[in-house]
Amino acid sequence: MDPSEMEPPNSPPTATGTPIPAPTPTVAAGLGLTPEAVLGEVMAMVFFDPADLARVQSPDDIAALPLSARRAIIGWAWDSKGHFVLKLAPKTPLLTLLGHHLGLWRSSADGGGVLSETLSEMERARRLSGLLVAVAADAAAAPGEEADDLTEDGEGEE
Repeated sequence: MDPSEMEPPNSPPTATGTPIPAPTPTVAAGLGLTPEAVLGEVMAMVFFDPADLARVQSPDDIAALPLSARRAIIGWAWDSKGHFVLKLAPKTPLLTLLGHHLGLWRSSADGGGVLSETLSEMERARRLSGLLVAVAADAAAAPGEEADDLTEDGEGEE
């Protein structure tokens, strides 16, 4: 078989068992599909406000929801007791996908990743902030007074 005739390795099979060809830029353009639109959908499914869904008890309630909340709903049903049940987009796989897209999970040479480096920087900034607060409190103390002896308004205890 000529390699140009082979299907991409990750193409899902159709009902007949033959792989579906990978979408081409022409197909995506024909559908009006852009990377920004796809990321927008993923973000809407991940970052919805659960409070928007608190009072949903029927399909009519879904229709009344704002579009941003409806995007998180991937299905609904009635359970065996007659309760209306929403099926929501799973956050963990979508966050992982989004993190990969944003490069948060890339590994660096020392085994960490971009996210771990960012968190390390945040931890260093938090420690530095605590140190600066302690130094400022010591500087505000009168000679011979420890910062621990100061009250919240900066005055020494009597």
